[in-house]
Amino acid sequence: MWSPLPPVVLDLVCGAERPDGTLTWEQAARKVNEYRTLEDDYDGQGAKAPAPEVCDGMLELVRGLEGRGASAPTCVTSGVNGSVNLEWDYPGGVSATVEVTDVDEAAVYLLAPHREPGYWVLNQTAAV
Repeated sequence: MWSPLPPVVLDLVCGAERPDGTLTWEQAARKVNEYRTLEDDYDGQGAKAPAPEVCDGMLELVRGLEGRGASAPTCVTSGVNGSVNLEWDYPGGVSATVEVTDVDEAAVYLLAPHREPGYWVLNQTAAV
């Protein structure tokens, strides 16, 4: 189970305002599953493919966010470091990103004009 998103990020992604050009949660999950087939150097520039466990962690996060009523993300990407990322882009230059970097760790970023960038780390704990 993932620790909760920071309140300011959770309020944003669960708020009434919808991000620009969103996917559906089903499309987001399908994209995460597509990353399971990547191999190292998939981009021809040395990118590390996401481990299946990272994809599993992201899918758990996706299900949790969908269950909380969050807006589906604008895009899902694989990072060159083996991560899987969800990104929400809002009007006015506001964006939030959740980057699952390891089986039990994710980074959360919040960028907004006239505001200090936000950065948090989420952890996943075993269900008891």
